[in-house]
Amino acid sequence: MKAQNDIFIYKEAIRESFPQLEINHIELDLRGWDNVVVLVNHEIIFRFPRRPDAARQLEIETRLLPGLRKYVTLTIPYPEFVAHDFAGYRLIPGEPLMKDLFQEVCSPELIRHLAHQLGQFLSELHSFPLTRAIELGVPHVSD
Repeated sequence: MKAQNDIFIYKEAIRESFPQLEINHIELDLRGWDNVVVLVNHEIIFRFPRRPDAARQLEIETRLLPGLRKYVTLTIPYPEFVAHDFAGYRLIPGEPLMKDLFQEVCSPELIRHLAHQLGQFLSELHSFPLTRAIELGVPHVSD
């Protein structure tokens, strides 16, 4: 019964903030440490922060991610649905590369491909101007 009440609460929050969004299917994932995750219509992920520090992190992400898209060629989340205390984006197709899956499909070619992708991603990420990241609220420790 608790899960049904939780789903209702999150569904109403989404409806209230985004009345144009038709909700035909909704799934709740409570496993996350920082966020409750709600999957709507098998295509939109909504994240509801569990704690104030997670809320602050999500706030920074919603400001930072649109700008990062200009620098990063890999698909990254785009905060299409931003409310006062939660945010949502289109699901990125694929499977999380968890340890078991990696070990199952691991080959020297795959490792080289992933290493290249990771290197390219990190290079692109580091090309994002630090001053702009700080303006968007990314914490910075100065020397």
